[in-house]
Amino acid sequence: MLFTFFLILFSSVVFYTSTLAFTPGDANNDGDVNLADIIHVVNIVFGEALYPPEGEQADPNADCKINIVDIVYMVNYIFKGGTPPDWITCFENPVPVGEPIETPAFEESFFITFDGKRAYFSSNGHPNYGGTDLFYSDWDSVSRTWSIPVNLGSHINSGSNDIEPSVSSDGKKLFFQAFGRAGGLGGWDVWYCEWDSVAEQWEVPINPGPNINSGQGEGYPFITADGQELYFAGPGGLYVSYWTGSEWGPRAFLDYPSINYWGVEAGPSLTADKKWFYFDGYPTMLVSYWTGIGWTPRKELLAPINPVAYRPHITPDGKKLYFISGRPCELGACHIWVAERKFQNK
Repeated sequence: MLFTFFLILFSSVVFYTSTLAFTPGDANNDGDVNLADIIHVVNIVFGEALYPPEGEQADPNADCKINIVDIVYMVNYIFKGGTPPDWITCFENPVPVGEPIETPAFEESFFITFDGKRAYFSSNGHPNYGGTDLFYSDWDSVSRTWSIPVNLGSHINSGSNDIEPSVSSDGKKLFFQAFGRAGGLGGWDVWYCEWDSVAEQWEVPINPGPNINSGQGEGYPFITADGQELYFAGPGGLYVSYWTGSEWGPRAFLDYPSINYWGVEAGPSLTADKKWFYFDGYPTMLVSYWTGIGWTPRKELLAPINPVAYRPHITPDGKKLYFISGRPCELGACHIWVAERKFQNK
């Protein structure tokens, strides 16, 4: 009888407003946390209700499970002044990207283009010019496999170490990290190159200069979907630079302690809407979300992603997370893994 009552009430809250901000506990995504959210979680657990756009909104105790414990949690919060709903992002069990991208050697710093059709990564296992080189591989949607990796060429790969690729959403700019390259500021620098549509290749790399690089070691660049923000790692943690229309502006150190805290933060990656920010504080991966006025205090991802996982790359829609971890697989040890976000409506 009670369940039937919940089902009747549920009919008034099934439609979502997807533009609302992420609010822990707001299971029906209407902007408030109240009785209707308890009803919605009941119908997720015992009925066939849809997950909210951010499924974790229905997981107020943030354990990456949606069950009766969450119903009790919500009742205690709403009617008894209990602990407010918490948050985390949750993922299914990861699987290796596998061959032909993976080799028995070492692959890392994986990046999927915004259309999902090409992957860039670094490797010292495929034929290269020395050290670690940058490669790409194309996705075949029919066979659902990646193509044989292609080296980006000697004008990109320097014979030292060229790693951490990030490509703009229009496919016209490639950012990466290189060591000791001529024309740099010293040590590790961020570099970029532009796509030559006539020659159909990347042009000679350019150093963006002292607004980004300092000579003290910069890397792990990530260009946002709108092309207006460049995130990267430098001394003491993560930085951002904003495009002025003609150049990248002076870098700014990101929030302490919400983002930077340990001083080793690296590997930034953001969803296309810039609401979810994944990064690493080696050897664990962290996440923060944008509230509209600032970043929330960072959180470590739960198992099966952590521990010993780093260099996250979240797809633009936030539905898949690629990362690096030397876990056992059929090749012996695979380094590039991918996990799907939990609580997605099929």
